Formats: sequence, structure tokens, C-alpha cells
Amino acid sequence: MYSKKVFYRIFLSLFLVNIAFASGKNGGEKNKNLNKTTDSIHFTHFNINKISAPIYNNGIADNSPTGNSGVYYPSDTRKTAVFTSGLTWGAVVNGGDLRVGGSTYITGLQPGRIISKGVAANVDDPANRVYRVRPDFKTADFTAEIRDGEGSADQIKAQYEKDWDEWPADEGAPFNDKNKDGKYEPSVDIPGAPDADQTLWFVANDLDSVQAKSLYGSTSMGLEVQVTVWGYNRTESSTMSHVMFKRYKLINKGDYDLTKMYTGYWSDVDNGDAGDDLDGCDTLLDLGYTYNSMAVDASYSPLPPPAIGFTFLQGPIVPGVPGDTAMFDGKFLSGKKNLGMTSIGYIHKSSPEPYSEP
Repeated sequence: MYSKKVFYRIFLSLFLVNIAFASGKNGGEKNKNLNKTTDSIHFTHFNINKISAPIYNNGIADNSPTGNSGVYYPSDTRKTAVFTSGLTWGAVVNGGDLRVGGSTYITGLQPGRIISKGVAANVDDPANRVYRVRPDFKTADFTAEIRDGEGSADQIKAQYEKDWDEWPADEGAPFNDKNKDGKYEPSVDIPGAPDADQTLWFVANDLDSVQAKSLYGSTSMGLEVQVTVWGYNRTESSTMSHVMFKRYKLINKGDYDLTKMYTGYWSDVDNGDAGDDLDGCDTLLDLGYTYNSMAVDASYSPLPPPAIGFTFLQGPIVPGVPGDTAMFDGKFLSGKKNLGMTSIGYIHKSSPEPYSEP
């Protein structure tokens, strides 16, 4: 047996807004030094509403398998709004060593969970894929999945059914326990986030020291990361049809004491043409956003360009004062509070990345 500590749970959402939709030519893409896809790296799409985004089992999100911008919005236009995204973190290890991890253009993670202290699951095990379910898969219209190149309707349906039957609830994937017996039964229970129209789930870890160092030079911290992505398909005018939700659960399964830890949601937002984007934040909404500096965008034209926002809905718990209440793992904790956005940073297009040190 080994001890583990679930010490961070981050709940955030990505939302995009636009005021008119039409078909048009995609543009504004570029290439960067992203990890090469291997046999152990699997991805599938979040594509239940107006957003289409690739999600990978190594922590990288929003980048296409060809290395270009991967978030299509509105999804049926094939216009792109985000190049790539991921969660990052840093902590003081055992009181002295500063280490960082997560995913940006490169990921410090590998697929799969940590099965015992210092031992990761086999990265080549097909069970370490990104699982995806939707409650209506037996009768659903798979237009979005077909448009994203996932195969025929029969192939897509078969994969949904397989993921439903093999949903890894015993590893932490959420499900609606309809008969309240504490175990997942595919014939009775409903896998996924509560009432979601589509849910994706995967688990990754940082135990491969070479992979961990490939990010920003820091070695492993002994972290397992469980990621849930979900959304809702409502009318086009509904806000929920333009939102993607993500929940990250970080579990310390190593020997290290991790303190003074911060997490950040990192994204290279290419809002159509990347050369005219501006960033801002709203501290009252815990919101960072990117918008176009001009009314017309070279890539989105003749459509008006969208605005892209990332908001923290439920950050990690920190000490509070009497009367404060925090939410953690579905439970209320008195005298605690959820940490919101504390800062926002950006990189000027012509400046070098200042990330040679943790």
C-alpha cells in the first residue's frame, strides 16, 4: 500500500462567443514544437456543441493531430480559435527544490495512472485512452464526429458503446450511480458528468523523468492527474452551447511534500489570425480572455471574430476565515475557501519565452 493525497481540484470552463455564423475558409495557423504523436498517445474530440476541440491522454489539448490550431469555433465553419492548451503547476518540493510540470507546447506527462509508489501503468495499454461517452449514443446524430474525421457512423457508435461499457469508474471517472450501490454497472448507471451531453475522461502521470524534464527541465513530482471534460448541447442561443468545462484532480502519489503550490491554465490562443489578438482579465469573474483588436479578422472574415475566455469556477481550497465555505470533491468545507484567479500573464509575440528556469 502507499499513501496518496488528493490535494488539488480545479474546475474551469472555456467559453467562446460570436454573433454570426457562416461557412468560410480556415486560416491563421502555424507550427510549433509540439510532442510527436506515438502509438501510446490517443486523442478524441470534445464536439457536442458549437466547440470542437481535440483532447489528448498526455495532457495536451486543443491542438490538431497535424500540429495546427485545433479548436474549431463555430465548429461547422472550420474556423480556428485556439492553437493549444494545457494545465501547468509549480511547487516547492520537500521545503527547498522548486519544480514545475504540466503541459504547454510540450507535455511533461505520460498516459495512465500511478499504480503503486514510483510505478506507472503501461503507457501502451489501450485502457489508457481518452474515454468518451454521450447518453444518447444509441440514437444520436453523429454529424459533428464525422465532420471531425472520426470514421463512419457505425464506427463512432461502436466506440461510444465500448467506452460506455469500459468506463473506468474504479479509477476515478465520474458516473451517476442510479441504484446507489457504489459500483459502476453499464446496464444501470450513466457514465460521465451529471446531466452532461458528452463527457471525456483520462488519467496521466509525471513519473517518466525524461518526459517530465522535456517541459521545463524539472524532474518528476509523483503526480497523477485525472481530467474530466464535458459540455451541453442546447439551442444555439444558449450560453451552454458555447462552453466547454474541465475538471483537473491532482493526486500526490509520491514521497515528496509539495508546498506553496500554484496551478495555471496555459493557452496559446490564436483567435483566427494570431497577429491582431489582445488579452485582458476580469478579476471579479476570475476570467482571462483574448479578443480581436480589430472588427475584421483576416481568418474569420466575413464572420465577426469571437472572443475566448477561461474562467476558474472552483479553484483549490486555501485557508479561510469563520463563515467561509469551500467546495472540494463534492463536499462543503467550513472555514476554507476556493482560490480564484490570482494573476494573468502573457507573452508578447516578438519576445523570447522566459522559461529556461522553473
